[in-house]
Amino acid sequence: MAATSETRARIANGPRKWIAVAIAVLVLLGVVAVAFGPARSLLSPPGSSVAEFAGNGNLRTASFEVREGWAIHWESSGRHFAFSIGGDRDFGTVIDVNEPGSGVTSPVGHGRFYIDVQADAPWTLRVTQGD
Repeated sequence: MAATSETRARIANGPRKWIAVAIAVLVLLGVVAVAFGPARSLLSPPGSSVAEFAGNGNLRTASFEVREGWAIHWESSGRHFAFSIGGDRDFGTVIDVNEPGSGVTSPVGHGRFYIDVQADAPWTLRVTQGD
């Protein structure tokens, strides 16, 4: 029994269709992972907020991931406010003030970090993305 040219074409194109479907699924999964996964902070534009934290006392923040050129914008209304940065690199205490204040510090390097805050009154931190 001889196969018709239509049957031969259908058999030849079958694997191509499955390959195209597999590629489409992989691309879709990649888009979802980038949009909602852990790489999200790395894809954020320079200067955008990576994380924001607030408290009224001591706290260790959740970790966050940043590129070179990142910054921490801080504000405190208490008599004592200090924070240290740990994670991929240990910066130690970077801010230690004994009066209300605010400012920006720009640690060098990139990676995954957390912040340990020691405070006696309300405070806020905003981490912004580097270049």
